[in-house]
Amino acid sequence: MDLENKSDAEILTIADPIMDNLMEASTAIDHARHVRDFTDRLKAIVTKDYLERVCRQYQTEKGYVRRAEAGRRFSPARLHRHCAEETIYRRARRLCC
Repeated sequence: MDLENKSDAEILTIADPIMDNLMEASTAIDHARHVRDFTDRLKAIVTKDYLERVCRQYQTEKGYVRRAEAGRRFSPARLHRHCAEETIYRRARRLCC
């Protein structure tokens, strides 16, 4: 997916449903749903046990994440930067491994 040539609005159209799913799945501590849009590399990091531990600790200490809070944490620029870094990483791995 070429995000470089997309506007913030176009990126948000892609990112908003993903973020909504992440927030709802985290609240429900639903691992399968939480990782459905992840790369294989990220799925290997966010195991079911890890997600449960992190979500329970977060919910105990801070309560539940609201969608408005999540939007402030993941601006279009930050999301774009993350996606670009992930693309570069995958290309580099293909070239050298």
